[in-house]
Amino acid sequence: MLSSRSSSSTPHRRSSTRHFVALHALVLLGACGGGTEATSTAPPSARPLAFTAGGGATDTIESPNRVRISLRALDNSGAPLAKAQLTLRIRPVPAGAGFGGKVPGALSQSFLTTDAQGLASTELLFGFTAGASYIVAEDLQRGAIDSIPFTVKPGAPARIDSAPRDTAAFVGGGYQLVGSTLDRRGNAVSGALTYTADSVAGVASVSTGGRVTALAVGRGRFLVRLAGTTAVDTVRVTIVPSGKLAAESSDGLVTMSLDGSGYRILVPGSESYSFPSWSPDGTAIVYNSDPRVGVLYKVDLQGTVTKLTPSGGMPSETWPRYSADGQFIYFSGGYYPDSIDTYRMRADGSGSRTRVTPTRPGSTRYWKASPSPDGTLLAYSEAGFTLHVVNLLSGNDRVIAVAGDAEAPRFSPSGQWIAFANEFTNSIDIIRADGTGHRVLTPPSQFADKWGHDWSPDGEWIVFSVGGGLEIVRAADGLVLRLPFAHNLYSASWHQ
Repeated sequence: MLSSRSSSSTPHRRSSTRHFVALHALVLLGACGGGTEATSTAPPSARPLAFTAGGGATDTIESPNRVRISLRALDNSGAPLAKAQLTLRIRPVPAGAGFGGKVPGALSQSFLTTDAQGLASTELLFGFTAGASYIVAEDLQRGAIDSIPFTVKPGAPARIDSAPRDTAAFVGGGYQLVGSTLDRRGNAVSGALTYTADSVAGVASVSTGGRVTALAVGRGRFLVRLAGTTAVDTVRVTIVPSGKLAAESSDGLVTMSLDGSGYRILVPGSESYSFPSWSPDGTAIVYNSDPRVGVLYKVDLQGTVTKLTPSGGMPSETWPRYSADGQFIYFSGGYYPDSIDTYRMRADGSGSRTRVTPTRPGSTRYWKASPSPDGTLLAYSEAGFTLHVVNLLSGNDRVIAVAGDAEAPRFSPSGQWIAFANEFTNSIDIIRADGTGHRVLTPPSQFADKWGHDWSPDGEWIVFSVGGGLEIVRAADGLVLRLPFAHNLYSASWHQ
């Protein structure tokens, strides 16, 4: 039997303390189990502090019902103890767990004083967190303690929480939708769910059990319904073409598959405007540091970084692009931001740098260039405004007239098209190298980042930066698909 501490003798204090510690452990273990109202084998009438009513209360969340919680305190002789100061707390089960900011219940009073009969009472109000909990009462002055369990049951099914809410998959792949049924306060509760395709137009299918199968490239959604209610949840999917990306992120230079899988940090730490470019064989990525003091680097897929810019070289070397055969790297070099030309160097950084753009007429920028697949042409931007194509064999330089401004031109893998960021309309446009066939691919109202875009290896798609993320657009018809995992990625390069 739990007894209060006494000051009559040291041996009595030691015995009582040992008894209290042992029984305190029993109390908490019993309460964690939630199986009994009393926490000692002794009857309530024989314990120095005991709950006498209210144990085992059960009701649903936010029930209007109140449960009377009563206690009795006794002195060492077993007589009622008046004016005992009691503290009551609600604890989760198991002990040490937290409520996550939600309240399973409340007490109308948490500090009680016993009356002349040693009695005190309060009321339990059911909160909005479902689960098993218990009430702990303590007489801190004497060290007496007791606890009782109570249970809050979830309410009726009211809403659905489905996962993944928005994801990507490759054609022929699939994944499992998982729906959780919740009451109005977010507590898990059992409920029957149905899964149906909605506005997928052959992009993907879903089984009655929520298994999604990717059928064709596109964007679609599914509806998850809770039987017997009007509750419905909408989840989305983007079925993407094959490939993998290298991109800039807040983590550093990263790679991942186009469905978001295989995310890997190759170069930790954000390299401001890194502008990665895959080598044609996919074994390495070239990138640069901050354009103001740009230095070119190459990193292999094991994360080994090699510096390509020699000491004492140009003040800035940036915006690198591999040639189609992987033998050369084209880059913007000079004094950033207004005295820049385009150069070519060997892919390993050795040897001299050869200027491949015409002589500049003063302070301007001939930069962000892209070589044609056969290596005979080079498309570049003059200061972010004018699109040029220079013949690398003859030196003939032509201005390609476009409606708007042209930045960061990129030859398609076939060499037929040049994609560029139109700074006037904030769109991704394409045009033939002879200046015909100009088309706006992305909605002009949708800001397309001028800094980074790239063709897919098959020439059917372009990945571009927009609104702090990545999207892809199909060159044939302008279909835009967002990459749901890429909300914090920029300046992507696409490899098969």
